[in-house]
Amino acid sequence: MSSSSFRDPALPTRERVDALLRELRLDEKLQLVVGQDSWRTHPIPRLGITSFHVTDGPRGIAFHSTQKRGTAFPSGIALGASRSAELTRRMGEALAAEAHDCGCAMVLGPAVNLCRTPLNGRTFEYFTEDPYLNARLAAAFVSGVQSGGVAACVKHFAANNQETGRREVNALV
Repeated sequence: MSSSSFRDPALPTRERVDALLRELRLDEKLQLVVGQDSWRTHPIPRLGITSFHVTDGPRGIAFHSTQKRGTAFPSGIALGASRSAELTRRMGEALAAEAHDCGCAMVLGPAVNLCRTPLNGRTFEYFTEDPYLNARLAAAFVSGVQSGGVAACVKHFAANNQETGRREVNALV
């Protein structure tokens, strides 16, 4: 496989990803993990990879990450109460359109931690306490966002159950 095979749209996605990972040097991989700043990725000019803008967004385009106003969509827990994967997918589609309009290539969401306590300052972002329903809604959200050509980055997988001292707490799992 040639060194530029990751650019070949005729190849299956998995092969393209594997080829790109082989091409990236360790320092470049690390740059992609930390980002250029809070809302942009590092470019990798050597491989033709440009920087792209991300937005915080489990419930809409976040002003703090785009400096643009967007729709205030229902929170995760409201979507969980609907129990509707179709509604959640449609919200993901609309969110992708707004992200695209703001020049963002990735939405940082959905937040998928299970709702385990009402005292958690982020419980409103999560869908439900039911792992099965949570998975259905998260998959629908991601599918909706991706259908608009925008990446979705699932966040808050587990052990994010408190806001008090959240930068110092050590959650042993």
